[in-house]
Amino acid sequence: HITIAGMAIMVAEKIAEGKIKVIFDISKDNQFGYAADTKMKLNSDKLQALGWRPQVGLEEAYRKMIDYMRKYDV
Repeated sequence: HITIAGMAIMVAEKIAEGKIKVIFDISKDNQFGYAADTKMKLNSDKLQALGWRPQVGLEEAYRKMIDYMRKYDV
């Protein structure tokens, strides 16, 4: 399980090697708050029954995506 904030921090620390940082710029007059962390248990059994297998983890997936974006100037 990882939150959006957790993903942002992981990318800043591991992918960008600390060259960027995550800043939570929350207004002091924010009256609405934020949604609670929602956990979903996704099941890939049906995909795996069709022969699909995960090949990379989250960190490697981000590295590949960023490399692609740099290569194709996306």
